[in-house]
Amino acid sequence: MYSNTTLVAIGDSFIYGHYEDDLNYNSCWQRSWVKKLEKIGNFKTSINMGAPGGCNARSYRMLIKFLEDIYDSKENYLLIYGITDMSRFELPVFNEDVIKNEIPICYWSPYDQPMVDYQIFPIGPWTMDQFRTPKVIDYIKFYYGFFDNVKYQTDRIIEQLLSISALLEKYKIKYYYFETGSSLGLLKNNVKLGTVFPEIEFYYNGDKTLMANFLLDNGYKHSWCKHFNHDANEFLAEYIFNQIKDEQ
Repeated sequence: MYSNTTLVAIGDSFIYGHYEDDLNYNSCWQRSWVKKLEKIGNFKTSINMGAPGGCNARSYRMLIKFLEDIYDSKENYLLIYGITDMSRFELPVFNEDVIKNEIPICYWSPYDQPMVDYQIFPIGPWTMDQFRTPKVIDYIKFYYGFFDNVKYQTDRIIEQLLSISALLEKYKIKYYYFETGSSLGLLKNNVKLGTVFPEIEFYYNGDKTLMANFLLDNGYKHSWCKHFNHDANEFLAEYIFNQIKDEQ
């Protein structure tokens, strides 16, 4: 059905395919629903630009990277853009000594290459449970204590999605938004400038739910890392395919 189309997915660890201690790009890609959707939909190929700890700011950067470095006007694409937890953000790190000795910064995929002038440190609620330098911990506590505002973050994400929609429509790329860890109903309740965001939605017994809850309700269990195995991702890929196939 999609034999002349490349599937592109951008987002966090639920796109990447993270499971338990495995963070290897190739094995995670094979496990991911992205790779399984590629096979189910008979896509030409797939590009997985997800990352563990990925935030919405990173996803936007990856979209620009895709359009600048990978996009080919002669090719057809279907892009699924993951919206993740709004509390996540990232910081640029300049000091080489800090990078080498104090802050473990990882590049998860071929698309996460080190920057020339700085490197990226992903921040999220999980960083409070991991070892970091006292200065970093103090900064994170300060940020979440004073500057973490859901209304502000929601407005910024919706504005970002408006920009993304305009870009993708300019490039004539078919796309869907995919909520992996944001507030339920983020897209439907925030229609702005007359834009209705195309969304992959999850329902269980007639009620809309979040992706992770959808899998749990259907009998799939996540591991200690809150991610899902091959079978759950296969089920998820089949569900997504049934949503997008009628619009082909």
